Amino acid sequence: MPTPTRSALLLAVAGVVSSFLGCVNPNTRFVPDPGPTAATVAPGYVRQGLIAMERYQLLAVDGRYLLESEQGREAPIAPGSHELLLYVSFPAGGALMEAFAPLSFKLEEKRAYILDGRIGATSVEVWLADAQSKQRVSEVAVAGIGKRATTPVPVVTPIPSK
Repeated sequence: MPTPTRSALLLAVAGVVSSFLGCVNPNTRFVPDPGPTAATVAPGYVRQGLIAMERYQLLAVDGRYLLESEQGREAPIAPGSHELLLYVSFPAGGALMEAFAPLSFKLEEKRAYILDGRIGATSVEVWLADAQSKQRVSEVAVAGIGKRATTPVPVVTPIPSK
């Protein structure tokens, strides 16, 4: 296996730092809009007893991420066309699997939506449904499944001294 160069390591560290700063920057954070005409998007769960086996959550709206504490809650969003980033997680074979699916959708005033989906062998399908009727109201977004990373940041291997 090739040894990473010093510049490659510095570039990796700079990427981690800049992504951290991007998470802190308030301009990249989604701020819920609880106005009088807001639509709401609620997370969806498939439960087995008290345990949520499948989770369907809203991760970002128009490129702005929800705080982690807001991702499992109903999100009020201004009506209109939006780019949503949906997150799906579920256990499989002793690991937590996850998928990220983008979905373009026009939210209607004062309408309540819930996330729903279906998990296949190699991909997930996720969509918005009417919160009362549970009928699908959006296109289906499809995303590949991946194993959740066990380390939150890249592991940097020290360069041996010469």
